[in-house]
Amino acid sequence: MKSFSINYNNSEVKVAQHDETEFIVHCADKDLHLHLKQDNEGVNHWFEAGTENATEESKKAGAAIEEALNKQIN
Repeated sequence: MKSFSINYNNSEVKVAQHDETEFIVHCADKDLHLHLKQDNEGVNHWFEAGTENATEESKKAGAAIEEALNKQIN
């Protein structure tokens, strides 16, 4: 398992990455369990675990995760 930090809701929060598609964002008020799915066109979609609908919260946290992961690569 890999851990890193993201800027989310104007705070730095910890993220635990279990594998390439499973993440837990440790927010102050709750943990967000996110699942990354990629569509047939290669676009990433972020869902809270156990759901099939992206929320504004999952999209925002997912975008912050993608940004942090891209910084690690470059």
